[in-house]
Amino acid sequence: MCMFIVCAAMRMLEEMRDMVRLIYAKVLAAVLWPSLAVMLFGIPAICNSWYDASQITDHVPQGYTKV
Repeated sequence: MCMFIVCAAMRMLEEMRDMVRLIYAKVLAAVLWPSLAVMLFGIPAICNSWYDASQITDHVPQGYTKV
């Protein structure tokens, strides 16, 4: 019985580790992508990455390029 509990706890910890890795990767990509896009492709990359480009004002690219 004790071994069953240990195995179940280990499986749960492994799944939690995988979940944290996935969330970390998604957050990191969301934070770094705009900066990387500006460095590699410039302002047009920011405009192309928005779902609705008509919502982009002059302040949006300035916010991404602010140091």
